[in-house]
Amino acid sequence: MMASRFISNRLISMISGLLAAESVVAQIPKGDVVIELETVVSGLIAPLGVTHAGDGSGRLFIWEQSGQIQIVDNGTLLPTPFLDISDLLPELNPFFDERGLLGLAFHPDYATNGRFFVRYSAPRDGAPGEPCFGTSRGCHSEVLSEFSVLSGNPNLADPSSEIVLFTIDEPQFNHDAGTVEFGPDGFLYFTLGDGGGAHDGLADSPPSHGPFGNGQNIETALGGILRIDVDSAPQASLAYAIPPDNPFVGGPGLDEIYAYGMRNPYKFSFDDGPGGNGRLFLADVGQNLFEEVNIVVKGGNYGWVVREGFNCFDPFNPLDPPSSCPDTGPLGEPLLDPIVEYSHDEGGITVIGGFVYRGSASPSLFGRYVFGDFSAQFVVPSGRLYYLIEPALDSFEIRELQIGADDVPYGLFLKGFGEDEAGEIYACGSTALAPFGNTGVVQRIVAPLRIASADIRPGSCPNPLNLKSHGRLPVAVLGTVDFDVTEIDLSSVRLGTDTGSAAPNNGPPGPPVVFEDVATPFDGELCDCHDSDGDTIIDLMLKFDIQELGTATDLASTGPEFVELTVTGSLLDGTPFSASDCVRIVPPGDVDGDGLVGISDLLIVLSDWGSCHSCAADANGDTHVNITDLLIILSNWT
Repeated sequence: MMASRFISNRLISMISGLLAAESVVAQIPKGDVVIELETVVSGLIAPLGVTHAGDGSGRLFIWEQSGQIQIVDNGTLLPTPFLDISDLLPELNPFFDERGLLGLAFHPDYATNGRFFVRYSAPRDGAPGEPCFGTSRGCHSEVLSEFSVLSGNPNLADPSSEIVLFTIDEPQFNHDAGTVEFGPDGFLYFTLGDGGGAHDGLADSPPSHGPFGNGQNIETALGGILRIDVDSAPQASLAYAIPPDNPFVGGPGLDEIYAYGMRNPYKFSFDDGPGGNGRLFLADVGQNLFEEVNIVVKGGNYGWVVREGFNCFDPFNPLDPPSSCPDTGPLGEPLLDPIVEYSHDEGGITVIGGFVYRGSASPSLFGRYVFGDFSAQFVVPSGRLYYLIEPALDSFEIRELQIGADDVPYGLFLKGFGEDEAGEIYACGSTALAPFGNTGVVQRIVAPLRIASADIRPGSCPNPLNLKSHGRLPVAVLGTVDFDVTEIDLSSVRLGTDTGSAAPNNGPPGPPVVFEDVATPFDGELCDCHDSDGDTIIDLMLKFDIQELGTATDLASTGPEFVELTVTGSLLDGTPFSASDCVRIVPPGDVDGDGLVGISDLLIVLSDWGSCHSCAADANGDTHVNITDLLIILSNWT
């Protein structure tokens, strides 16, 4: 399944760490996204993932490593599994195992054709000389099969409908990968690890993965991501067709390969939801030191066993990365870097790939890749939940999600993620290391809207708070990374002041709001407040009646030069929010904003005489500069 090296290596590493002198190691930093984990179903054995049938039913399909596909319908776990293939699996080890039912994907036209696809491990006898032969786990193969739903019952599959599409013998029990997904192109993708063991078999005597290992061997399916066509007529000797643009069609290399150079690409997904661009995110489990996340491109070579993450790798000295190594593969192609990596000291021992969030319940996660780590160690369940930020185009950084207001630990072995038809994301975990027991749980990840960093600004164009003006004061409430202004219940918004002892707010609640969305206002018309912090989140311009504001807050024209405006209200889900900032108060007629009404203001009025839309000389806001504006200046001359 998801572990990245032999158990003995893990235990040695863990014990060594406990005996070593205490040291401070930088951890993956906490992000500003706070989530809640809403339990969908508990009491499972070993949930590895969640998906949907794309049929509009809203059902969740959960596959368990132990061999069952469970259905949650309207929040209820159905008593009978959709499919149970436990009798097709090897006998799973009670301490730890990476084999089992590993992946599930429904055909894009499942609603009409009833086809779905699973990845699972199957036992085999093996032969003397194989690394798996005679071991306690025994030898196995990895299988990709097609099944169909049972006619007349949408909640049951037909177990007799199996069509085996692909099978490959595995030299060791681990590094089986397992994800199977349809891409935006309609083809079926699935992954295979390098065959298991450690060092891609190169340090074994003799090498257990051939003389060169499997990651850099383009003649084997092991160590890569494969792409096949399950809708066209099968090609000779195959149960499927080969997409004609696969990178090695017509030349050296296995025709099924889409990309390669991977160790244990356990989880991958496509960013193909609303707003997505179809990028393929893949988390490749490392060995002793580093974990990595890649964006995979067709024909890409991702470096294993030459590299681990951004670092060189020596299979004969795996704890000491060499200072240099080849930067090309067997065909002279470049070895591609991941988009991010983290060390085991920073973030855990096994990366678990997830999904780019494209749902609607958690706006602060929208467009962000959510993933995690299995655990900090094997002894204690200590998984972690992460997401990526993209400060610049194609430049990524890892942040850890905060869980709840108190930022509690995840406290489980993280075994996978899932996505429903609405784009909401789920985490699958358990307190059990192996696929046994009943502590498995599936939880929905929800990031409630937080308002701590909401901001209010008066804008940068000349538009001071003038209590005698008949115009309206534009005020921008800015969207930030964890505050989406489109979620404001505008009917609840009020404007008040908080001016301290200089001018306490003893009046009634502030006036209601006239609002408009001005993501791209004309320069100087409504102030240049759109997306002022460059976070790509639209800022909403709220316009408040100035005369009502003066009445509600007991402010007089002789009040303080600056006043702190406070916007209060609630979000659509009822969550209250408030935000405040300072706005300058100027005397009526101070059209140049210098705090005085004098000759310069008079000259501006005279020079702008006539029709004038949103100009400073329009002291009364009637879109005309005329005698009325002149009288306002003369009556307030200082």
